[in-house]
Amino acid sequence: MHKTFQAGLSLAFLILSFNSFAGGPPPATTTTTYNDVEESKDEAFIGFNWALGGSLTPELILGFRSVDVNSDGDVEGAGTSISFSLLKTSFDKIKVFGIKGNDDLAGELGFGFSLLNQSWLGTLGAQGDHFNIGADLLKQGGFQLNGQLNSTDYEAPDQEKVVVVVPFVPPV
Repeated sequence: MHKTFQAGLSLAFLILSFNSFAGGPPPATTTTTYNDVEESKDEAFIGFNWALGGSLTPELILGFRSVDVNSDGDVEGAGTSISFSLLKTSFDKIKVFGIKGNDDLAGELGFGFSLLNQSWLGTLGAQGDHFNIGADLLKQGGFQLNGQLNSTDYEAPDQEKVVVVVPFVPPV
């Protein structure tokens, strides 16, 4: 019985000594969060535009856009473009438009002037990666639906990883 008591006491002492010499306070806690990142993208673009119901010969589109793209996919900015009629070998529509939406599909709303028709126009469209569909309403010339293939691409930036370390503070 004495040996059992001595073994139990030794075991209790061993357990207490591990806790008292365990290397200090408990470890710090870490939390990982992600912050949204916003990138400004300024890009020139080129494309081919077909007027639905018109000629199979496209217009050449040259343009520039400046957009802010958020890591959650939001897109906002503005752009301008000029079209060149390959059929009539002449510049035609000069447009300025606002852009708002997300990196998959953004809306465009703006105005411009048709050099060939000598007419002001309103423009409305939807821009995705490498395509645009839209409509122009010319003051003199009516309504025109458009389809476009172009070089634009809205790629959302990756979120920024932030690791927060909270050290252990013993109670006072």
